[in-house]
Amino acid sequence: MTTVLFVHGTGVREPGYSGSLERIREGLAAVRPDVTVAPCHWGGSAGSALRADGLSVPGYGTGRAAPGEEDPEAGDVEFWGLLYVDPLLELRLLAPESGARAELAPGAAPAGEALTTAALALARDEVLRGLLDAAGIGGEFAAAVAAVVTSPDGRDFLRSPAAPGEPDALARAFVAEAVRRTAAREPAAPALDGTARDAAVARIAALLPGDAAGSHRGR
Repeated sequence: MTTVLFVHGTGVREPGYSGSLERIREGLAAVRPDVTVAPCHWGGSAGSALRADGLSVPGYGTGRAAPGEEDPEAGDVEFWGLLYVDPLLELRLLAPESGARAELAPGAAPAGEALTTAALALARDEVLRGLLDAAGIGGEFAAAVAAVVTSPDGRDFLRSPAAPGEPDALARAFVAEAVRRTAAREPAAPALDGTARDAAVARIAALLPGDAAGSHRGR
């Protein structure tokens, strides 16, 4: 049996690690029930501790719970951490391989065509441009969208039945890819504004066509 080892990032601690581990197990079980996910939680014993309430970290605590209080957004932070490493992760989990697809009827538009067209036009929205610039990722957003929708995983997602009901997932993929590209181009870039990032995701999801009944699950 194949085993996947989940090794977390430098900022992950419990109880967030266990929550992320369970989400990964659930996601993989849906597409690869033969795969076992094993933990590798090193932060508790070998990880560094945050001193002085995070004074050395620019923007630490913004939009987060005060030290010592339960942070309801911890899982969200960890999930974004995974997306920054692999922006297409969520799209792959939502659109597992399903074998051959049914042939299109004559004159029928391919599934996901409207989503792709709308996605490539996102950068023209003035409100979204302001949010992206506030988050520090405006310069890479158009290229990020093009990269996601033309990637094999992106195309599989757009052709899948899940796509119309998951504009938020597509929005997160676009933003995560823009963050990844910005970090690669500007290693000394300022800390990401999480509030502006989340507002950009919401704006993107609102601009994309989709199934309102199944959309905006959020995180």
